[in-house]
Amino acid sequence: MTWSQVYDPLGNAVLSTALAALPILVLLGSLGVLRIKAHYAALLGLGTSLIVAVVSLRIAGCNCFWSRLALAHSSKARADSARRSP
Repeated sequence: MTWSQVYDPLGNAVLSTALAALPILVLLGSLGVLRIKAHYAALLGLGTSLIVAVVSLRIAGCNCFWSRLALAHSSKARADSARRSP
């Protein structure tokens, strides 16, 4: 299976560019305008990029991560309940 790069995920070049620039704007804006410490600004930028990737762009890798996390949680819950039952 081949994978093709989608350069315009929203169907509008201006909106796609603005969406891609949002994490950088949050990072630099929180550093320069809000005067937040760098490590907190980096976390804000990271959170913004994750939200953009998962919600707006529907990145499959992120969806795979969340489904694996849920699978691991349900497997652990089953193992815990198996240990508790006599």
